[in-house]
Amino acid sequence: MVRHGGDHPVNFAWGHGGQLIVLVDDLDMVVVVTSDPFYEVYGSESWKHEKANFELVADFIASLPEG
Repeated sequence: MVRHGGDHPVNFAWGHGGQLIVLVDDLDMVVVVTSDPFYEVYGSESWKHEKANFELVADFIASLPEG
């Protein structure tokens, strides 16, 4: 899936529980996130934790200078 983190186009794979692999080609960068958002979290609350992972990575990428 192709999206943008700030000015940077990114490709990413998204897995169960908020696992992420993000490729930032213009910076020659790979970002990998592993997580366990389901630890003591039940029902729809777990999505808030997964979404926080996406937002953290997107904010990080958006803060990087252009390559």
